[in-house]
Amino acid sequence: MIKDKETNMEKPSMKEAAEIVQEALLLIKSESYDKAIRLLRKALALYEQLDEDAEVAVLRKKLAELYLRNNIPKNEILNHEKLSLNSSSISNDRMKLQENKVDNLEKIYEKSTKESNEIPNQNEVINENNTYIESSKVIDNKYTREFEDKSLQDKIIKMVDEAEKLTREYEVERNQVLKNGSLNKECVYPQVIKIYEEIISLLLEHGWDKQAAIYRSQVNICEEKLSQDMKIREIEALKAQKNKEFEDSLKNNKEKTIDEEKVKKIEEQYLKEAEDKRFQNSIAEKVAEAEKMAREYEIKRKKAIKHQKIHELEPSYSKVIEIYNEIREKLIERDWISQLEPYLQQIKIYENKLEQDKKLRKLEEEKKQKENEYLENLKLRKLDPIDINKLKAVEEKHARDIEDKNFELQITSLIEEADKLEREYESEKKKAIKEKRLLDLGTPYPKIIQIYEELKKMVQSKGWTNQISTYESQIKFYREKYERDEILRQIEAHKLNK
Repeated sequence: MIKDKETNMEKPSMKEAAEIVQEALLLIKSESYDKAIRLLRKALALYEQLDEDAEVAVLRKKLAELYLRNNIPKNEILNHEKLSLNSSSISNDRMKLQENKVDNLEKIYEKSTKESNEIPNQNEVINENNTYIESSKVIDNKYTREFEDKSLQDKIIKMVDEAEKLTREYEVERNQVLKNGSLNKECVYPQVIKIYEEIISLLLEHGWDKQAAIYRSQVNICEEKLSQDMKIREIEALKAQKNKEFEDSLKNNKEKTIDEEKVKKIEEQYLKEAEDKRFQNSIAEKVAEAEKMAREYEIKRKKAIKHQKIHELEPSYSKVIEIYNEIREKLIERDWISQLEPYLQQIKIYENKLEQDKKLRKLEEEKKQKENEYLENLKLRKLDPIDINKLKAVEEKHARDIEDKNFELQITSLIEEADKLEREYESEKKKAIKEKRLLDLGTPYPKIIQIYEELKKMVQSKGWTNQISTYESQIKFYREKYERDEILRQIEAHKLNK
């Protein structure tokens, strides 16, 4: 709860209301309608206090569906609808639309009562309330998706915290132990790698491929740390052996000289590895900073678009790209060319996101400008219900236009990614065949097929059925190319074995 500064009274929070709705949805799935209705009423009251008109309207529609599903008597349905209308803070035009729906329900019940004393015809009520049922599907999908995404994010955050804690505690303890000249502590890097691989699997299962790539880089870092740890242990074992030999020589009154040159090289190697480790840690910190910055901006942007305030929000993609460019320069200075590729990919991803963000802002600005022009035009003449309906239609059309543009940008981005994968592979394949190293070159076709399957699902969910056959053709085309590529690889393997 949040305290109101003027009244010093506690006000509800959006999180509290959302949690109540999530609990109600679970009860609906288990057909516990009475309990679900009570919880949804409670959530409705909280949203009304928060002046969240959109949430209030959706919850009223959901309650209306539950009343019909649970056979609530006529008077209770109508009383609840009217009570909700009287207590809401929505505008007069939306209230009139709600009152018309209540009047229609009354007519259905009165007609049914004249014909018989039985319960009103359910089909007629359901037909009148199709909009209620459709809206209830929206809220089900919205809160279920947010619940699942939040649960997954919380789980991943918990796993990352565990991995970082294991690494931090182990490295602190190891450094202290090394000062005393002995390292008996068990290495935790295999365990940490396993945690990050589990995170990658979870992300891939939910289709979060880009986030999975970031954690793959963490696995690579941990594998490097594991390799360094093994070298440190070898060095410590060698030191221990030398110390033992020296002690044995003293006991046996034998003089031995320690190979100072070898010890010096070992110490230099250890110092170099320690410096490499510090460098890798600094890179990992910068990556974490960049990803956090992008993630927080995208969350804020969603809210800003909803409230038409995106122009007040400063985009962070330029700063994220700058951070990844700094990482690239440092890797080049250190001559770690082999580790450049993941960061170059991230730069391209965020450059594309920046371009899409600019297009989105332009669309939002155009939408706002058109709305202002229309409102100014309305001021010059008397407002009537027809004008209100026109205004509402314009708002809905602009909202759909923005959504469709964003959807098209996503599709274009995925197609460009698939084309780039194929183009780069075909270019490199010619050189690889000539140099007899085709088998060392990874094939991109499974990834390309996966992209087009995702595109097919996207247009299906959007209802763009006329585009489904296009992506099915592309899937078939790239499967055939994949088969031919596999045959070519078998031929190359046969040549090498001769």
